[in-house]
Amino acid sequence: MFSKAEIERFEDEVIRGGPVALPGVMALLTKLNSEHASNWTIVTSATAFYAPRALEQCGIPLPTAGIVTSNDVQHGKPHPEPYLAGAKKCRREPQRCLVVEDAISGLKSGRNAGAKTLAVSTSTSRTTILNSDAKPDYIVSDLTRVTIQRVDEGIQVTIDDEA
Repeated sequence: MFSKAEIERFEDEVIRGGPVALPGVMALLTKLNSEHASNWTIVTSATAFYAPRALEQCGIPLPTAGIVTSNDVQHGKPHPEPYLAGAKKCRREPQRCLVVEDAISGLKSGRNAGAKTLAVSTSTSRTTILNSDAKPDYIVSDLTRVTIQRVDEGIQVTIDDEA
């Protein structure tokens, strides 16, 4: 078991290594943050100490609704609890949420929570995702293939889900 200080020291090293935002993330999150401030959140397996610092390092805006970290839940992904907590932060039923994930455990967590899931095949290959039991509703190579716009009852998401 690692002490909190040891974990924070490790996380500091990772931050100094320079996490970067993946293609399409900045444009999508900037639009979400400016037009749909309370309708989105970030659900991460990272700690409350690490997550905001990593997001800041990447230039990713923090959602108005806040973020859900590993410190906020008893059960991590693939359990549904993280995404149920995310839906609650957004004051939405999970069935009205779209979970965007690049990890199989996160896709399973979103699906187990009752949300639609969008797999982004950046850190996990498309083949691996398709051969897994994650069963995403949609899959894209990166978030440049996703656009959003405001509609009467929330956000309309358009996905160019390559064949």
